[in-house]
Amino acid sequence: SNLRRRLLAPPSLTLAEAMQSIAAFMLCLILGFVGVALQGCGCSDDSASACMTNLEAAIQTGTGLADTCVGVKSYVICIKESGCCTDADVKSTLDNKIKEYDTYCGGIINGCA
Repeated sequence: SNLRRRLLAPPSLTLAEAMQSIAAFMLCLILGFVGVALQGCGCSDDSASACMTNLEAAIQTGTGLADTCVGVKSYVICIKESGCCTDADVKSTLDNKIKEYDTYCGGIINGCA
């Protein structure tokens, strides 16, 4: 019966053991929060697509070359601010757009270079 009571009773922890358990729990909680917070960092397909959609809209609705050039420059800024400079496909598209329009617009600075 004494053995049964010891098996059914919750284990008694020393203060040091309890503090270790609390510290381990807090560490897991903090790491979980950091993981969730960092989930949105970096380039997403949606971000890159939104930049391209804005560029296409500027080209289609613009009234001239100046509007197109503003659209291209905005596209470059959008890609950089979206954190997409390290994505190889996005970088390739960006480089091609700059080459395509730099002749007409001149002075397009590649913020991802």
